Amino acid sequence: MASARALLGEATARDDLARLTALPWRGVLSPSGLTANVRRWCPHCYRQMRTRHGECWDPLSWCLAPVTCCPVHARALAMHYPGCGVVQPWLPHDTVVGWCAECGADLAAARPEADRVPLPSRRIWTARVCADLCAAGEAVARQPSRAATPRDFSHAVRHLVDTLGDGNRSAFARRIGVSVHSPSRWMATGTVGIESLLRLCMQLGLHPIQFLLRSGDLPVGPREVRAPPRPRRRSPIDWDRIDA
Repeated sequence: MASARALLGEATARDDLARLTALPWRGVLSPSGLTANVRRWCPHCYRQMRTRHGECWDPLSWCLAPVTCCPVHARALAMHYPGCGVVQPWLPHDTVVGWCAECGADLAAARPEADRVPLPSRRIWTARVCADLCAAGEAVARQPSRAATPRDFSHAVRHLVDTLGDGNRSAFARRIGVSVHSPSRWMATGTVGIESLLRLCMQLGLHPIQFLLRSGDLPVGPREVRAPPRPRRRSPIDWDRIDA
C-alpha cells in the first residue's frame, strides 16, 4: 500500500495521501481482511454530497471490510446498482464517482434491499467506530509519533489478560469470545486483524482508538465480561437405541 501511495503521490504532486488511507495504523492493524472485496456506497450520502459540494466521493470507512452500513444514516451500504446488477469497480476508468460504470445510471438513486429494515446495533456501532478510526488516522498521519507500536499493543493485551483473566490467556479468550490462541498471538506479534480488534472492544466496552493511540493505560478494571455463547454441536438422538 505504501508503494502505491508513493506512486500516486508522485503522479498527483501530493505528499499527504497517507491521510486518506489506513497507513497510519499499519503498525498494529494487520492488512489481512482490512479492506472490502467490493466497492460499497451510501445513496443518501451521495445525494447530500451533490447538494452541498456538487460532487461525490467515497469515504475511507466504506472501504473497510467490517463496515456494512453508513455511520451517518444507519442504512445498509449498496454493493451493486439494482438496474444492471453490476458490482462497481474501485477505480472506474471512464465514469466519475457516483455514476454506474456499466450503464451510467445515478448511484444515488440505488436503494439497497434492506434500506428500510432496522439494522442491528452492532453493525451501526462498527460503522461509527471505524469512521472514528479514519478521522483519527488523518490526525496521526500529521504526527506519526502518536500511533501505537506493536510493542504498545502487546503490552495492552498483556494488561487485559492480567486484569480480566488473572494472567490466564485461555480464560481471558473464553471470556471475550475469541480463540484461545488469539491473546498469545496478539502479544507475540503486536498486531491484530480489524475484525478481532472490533470484537475485543465491543466485549470490553472500549473504543479501538484506545489501542491504536499512545494514550497510556486502558481504563479497564476487574469486572465481569460476558461473551456471547458459542454454539455447541450435538449428536443426533438415536431413539431406536433408547427404546431398546
